[in-house]
This record gives sequence, structure tokens and C-alpha cells, in this order.
Amino acid sequence: MSYPQIDAVPDLRAELISKAYGSIQVLKGISLHLRPAELVCMIGSSGCGKSTLLRCLNGLEPVDGGSITLDGAPVSPLDLRRRVGLVFQGFHLFPHLDVMGNLLLAPGLLRPEFTKEDTDYAEQLLARVGVSPELFNRRPHQLSGGQQQRVAIARALALRPDAVLYDEPTSALDPERTADVVALIRDRQQEGLAQIVVTHDMPFARALACRTIHLDHGEVVADAADLLTAPRDERTQRFLRACLA
Repeated sequence: MSYPQIDAVPDLRAELISKAYGSIQVLKGISLHLRPAELVCMIGSSGCGKSTLLRCLNGLEPVDGGSITLDGAPVSPLDLRRRVGLVFQGFHLFPHLDVMGNLLLAPGLLRPEFTKEDTDYAEQLLARVGVSPELFNRRPHQLSGGQQQRVAIARALALRPDAVLYDEPTSALDPERTADVVALIRDRQQEGLAQIVVTHDMPFARALACRTIHLDHGEVVADAADLLTAPRDERTQRFLRACLA
């Protein structure tokens, strides 16, 4: 079996995405464009819609309005789940499966031609993110937080996605493990993978981002490469001052 090359990944676009839960409008006409090898950080207050947007881009949440396309072509929620990986806040590894089982579950379900090559590829992914073979048969509760994070990133890469989304990937990690995650994400960028990272950690965002998006009350209020160093929108300025307080 051959796998698609990462450098062939398409553009991911969201156009005027809206999402509501009952009477609460969570996303209000959000548009964004993610290019191959681009690394975007997304910031904003808790409850502003960041996690919901990631779940919409990954196909886990249906949108109420707008469209999501890859290279200009509409994609179904199932195709999004196959082609856009998501690393959940808190990891959400399957507790009843060991490390290899967590990586192989989705390929086994989604590809009828699932073979030993998938196992070999899973092992290569784990090596790339720094998970040693002696951990392959351990279950999540037998791993440290940093090890679980590495497995979660490898699991998101297991289907060779066109993009990977990370929801607060360093929220439970110490500074040393945070530096490891920066290196892992940088490595994926060097391979050509498009990535969005939601974070409240401003030093982490400054270490990573090609550009930064600020969400506020379900809207994109700023989107710029120099947003963290020279914010122009007043709401972004207030948010960054609060982060530094």
C-alpha cells in the first residue's frame, strides 16, 4: 500500500461558517484559509468558539451555515474526519486500547484494505514523535502526560491527514514537555503539513505561529502574522494585556 505524500496536501478553506447550540450563536460567519505547511495559532477567551470551530473543521460538528472545502472542492463530514486530524484537549485516548490499538483503530475502520503496512506506518509515526517501542503495549493510564500527548499527535497523523488541528496541546504539560511539543509541531511543519493550534499560552504561540487568529464571541477579529507583536484591533490589544497581567 502507498500513502499520499504530505507535500501534496490541499488548501483548507472555511467560508462564513456559522454554528449555534439552541439559541446560543457560537460561530458567526467565520472564514479562514489554511495553506500547506502553514502553522496558525488561534487565541481567544474561553467560550469564544475556538474548540467548536476546530470540531467543525474536523467534521465532528455539522455547520449550520457556510462551507468547508479542500482545494476548492466541498467535502463531507466523513471525509473531513479522514483528512483533517484533531488532537483533543485532554488527549482522549481510548482507555481500553494500548498505544498501538489507539493508532490502528481508525485505519482499521476506514480502510477495508488495512494490512501490516498500517502497523509498520504506525510504528514509524510513534518513532517520529519520540514514543519508544517498550511503550507500544501500554494503555493510556500507564503513560505520563507527555507520553499521552505524543501518542495523541501520532494518532492524529495515522490516516495521513491533509491538516492537523490541536486543541490546547500544552495545557497539562510542564515547560520541558511544552518545548517537546513545539519541536514535534515544527517537525510536522517542515514535512509540509498544515496545522492550527488553539492555545492560551502566549509564549508557546510566539514560538510557533506563521500567523495568529484572534476569535472573540464567535467572530474573527484579527488575523495577521504580527498579531502577537503588533496588534491593531483594540479587542486583541485588551486580550493580550489580560494575558500578561
